[in-house]
Amino acid sequence: MGVQGQLTANPASVGFGSVLVGSSASQTITLTNSGTNGVTISQASSSGTAFSISGLATPLTINAGQTTTFSATLAPASAAVASGSISITSNAPGSPLTIALSGTGIQPQLSATPSSASFGNVITGPAIHRLSPSQMAAVRARRLLRQTSRDGLQHHGSDRAADHCRWTSVTFNAVFSPTAAGAAGGSISVVSNAPGSPLAISLSGTGVAPTLLLGASRQHELWKCERREQQLVKRRTDEQWKLECHDF
Repeated sequence: MGVQGQLTANPASVGFGSVLVGSSASQTITLTNSGTNGVTISQASSSGTAFSISGLATPLTINAGQTTTFSATLAPASAAVASGSISITSNAPGSPLTIALSGTGIQPQLSATPSSASFGNVITGPAIHRLSPSQMAAVRARRLLRQTSRDGLQHHGSDRAADHCRWTSVTFNAVFSPTAAGAAGGSISVVSNAPGSPLAISLSGTGVAPTLLLGASRQHELWKCERREQQLVKRRTDEQWKLECHDF
């Protein structure tokens, strides 16, 4: 009786971990013939609707001491735990060789903190009023595609599509820069591959016209300027006085 071939798999089982629905993950499996005779694989198949194998054409002979590799892939169609196996039929003892497969399909989730932002009263003009650090919008997503805005309500962040792994976050600033007095409303729209896309973040604020309020110290400064005008009028032009007295 001749010495037979021995067929083993490395790894003996494959765990894919968490894989996003609509994407896929692959792992390489190595088959080794540790015997002294050749092993002929006549059939290889996978079970489980989310699993597949590639790179292993049959029939295939693995000579003594040689190896071959192939790939196993998990491509979940729904958010659920997936299990299956690979069965390899050959002339080696203990055939078929079984390799257990497992993984979990996950669905991306997208949320924003805060879910809405109010800027309150902001003076009109070129000055930019930013959200306070506690009001910054932190968006949790795997893929952030685009944010839009209107009515003087803007966002500051990357213009490129952002690709993020599970449970990570990207932070951007929303800015209110009113050019006219009155209430303003708008929103940020975040388009992604998460359920319920696009995610809307409502924005609101009120533009307020600037006003001049003089306290007692300011009134005293103006009185001093008036006194100085009488003393300097013969030595300086009116325009020079205006520059000096109103620059405080």
